[in-house]
Amino acid sequence: MKKAVPMILSEDNFKQIFAFAEQYSKLAKALYNAALFRIRQVFTGWDKGDNRTPLEQSVFDEIECAKEAYGKFSCRRVLSYPSLDKILRANRNPDFFAGLPMQTAQSIVRQAITDFKAWLEALKAYKKDPSSFTGKPKMPGYCKADKKTFKVTNQDAALYPTKDGKGCLLKLPKMDHNRIPFSYLKDTSNLREIVFKPYYGKYIMTFIIEDMVPPFYPDLPNMAGMDLGTDNIAAIACTDGSSVVYKGGAILSANQFFAKQKASAVSILTKGKKHRHASSAFLSNLSLKHDCFLKDQMHKLSTAIVRYCIAHRIGILVVGTNRLWKQHASMSKKNNQKFVSIPHEKLRLMISYKALVAGIEVI
Repeated sequence: MKKAVPMILSEDNFKQIFAFAEQYSKLAKALYNAALFRIRQVFTGWDKGDNRTPLEQSVFDEIECAKEAYGKFSCRRVLSYPSLDKILRANRNPDFFAGLPMQTAQSIVRQAITDFKAWLEALKAYKKDPSSFTGKPKMPGYCKADKKTFKVTNQDAALYPTKDGKGCLLKLPKMDHNRIPFSYLKDTSNLREIVFKPYYGKYIMTFIIEDMVPPFYPDLPNMAGMDLGTDNIAAIACTDGSSVVYKGGAILSANQFFAKQKASAVSILTKGKKHRHASSAFLSNLSLKHDCFLKDQMHKLSTAIVRYCIAHRIGILVVGTNRLWKQHASMSKKNNQKFVSIPHEKLRLMISYKALVAGIEVI
């Protein structure tokens, strides 16, 4: 099974890798927008004929160029990945050949295709049952940020063992003579890919490792139910007669402090201005610390819950959730704010994948 090993990447701890991520994330953003632009223009201008806009016509001219380059080339209203790939190659698209590793560039183009098709599938589901959505799904928009998440596969990145056998060396594209040591990764790690995600002025660098050790599935005959809340963030009752409550006071206090600090900073930055949107290094660092604290708390809670399940031989854990419970919360203004600000879904997902390794089924 695969597992993720994340770390926060900044200019202070790994300057070379940070510069690599800065350069490639900007190229990834430009390529994603270029791919999505062609998908959208073909979709909107497919049946217009001579009434196409100049932008739509420019993309259809590229399609004609692809037909000349590839004799059997054809495409549909919703571009597939092979069709879009040929359009970009036939026209020597500058964003596609901007210097990204080809595997990385192709994955970004695939992501644009996937996002657009996911919108069409959501639109079909919305027409059948609008009540299951908070609103009509919107066509995927262009990436407005300066950077975008990208990944480097094991065809372009590699891990090598060190001479002393402690940790490993990381090799990235266009860094052939610079292998960066990582002490917390084993030299036997089977690397599949590395994901770089922009994160409040830094990056989350996640190593996707293939773990050859199969999960252990012991005899777990008991069942338990878990209820999520606010002051008590989780309460569990087991069929063996035991129960446990996990307090959420630290998370509630952190959320309240973060909201006050952010509101105060935004008020100062936007004083005398019409718009209430603000950005600064202080706000970025404040959000970074708060998000890291929440992740830390969710990891500790999920680990404690899974350990409780193992100790009480719980094989099935039923987690209570309600559809759109955050959007339809009606428990007074104060209680709504407390409930909505707690990342219950993040906790549930962490419990799910940690329970999977322990052989516990989560419903």
